[in-house]
Amino acid sequence: MNRTLVTALVVSAMGLIACEDRTTSPRTAPSTTPRTTAPRPPDTTVTNPSTTPNQSADARITSDIRRAIAGDTSLPMTARDIQITVSSGAVTLRGVVDSQDDKDAIEAKVKTIDGVSSVDNQLEVKK
Repeated sequence: MNRTLVTALVVSAMGLIACEDRTTSPRTAPSTTPRTTAPRPPDTTVTNPSTTPNQSADARITSDIRRAIAGDTSLPMTARDIQITVSSGAVTLRGVVDSQDDKDAIEAKVKTIDGVSSVDNQLEVKK
């Protein structure tokens, strides 16, 4: 009986040891040295205020163009595969389309989007 009780206690103790959190370093006495934090260096990041709003506006314009092209059932499905680049409202279109009519229709659609200042239509007509 005593042997069973001792065995049970040893097994329980081993189980508790196995469950111990070992993600930290071994326990030592707390340091008596005061902790000091080095001062942070000044923020040297330069943000150009004129580009940040443009990037946001350009991303919105790109999304609006994609939505307009995808939602226009008169445009071919291949229109969804064109590359659209926007920089400060100036849109560049690249890719391959089936016809000159498709190229012109996509450009016309892009010009209706709010915020578009110009369109450089570099779309190529498939031969």
